[in-house]
Amino acid sequence: MAIFDHPMLRPLPMRLLPVIFLVGWAVFEAVFLGGILWPVLFIGAAAYCYYVLIHTYTPPAEKASKDA
Repeated sequence: MAIFDHPMLRPLPMRLLPVIFLVGWAVFEAVFLGGILWPVLFIGAAAYCYYVLIHTYTPPAEKASKDA
């Protein structure tokens, strides 16, 4: 399982980069290469990244401790 509580992911631009890159790559694949499978896969990966890194992201310091 991936680790999403790394301090590098705290700033919003660092969490937006993978989403923007994946959507851009999907557009590139669809427009310039004319494929359909790879753009769909990249859009799916972008949707997952959006959900995990932006929609449901909780910064590490704000998470409840496991000891409580």
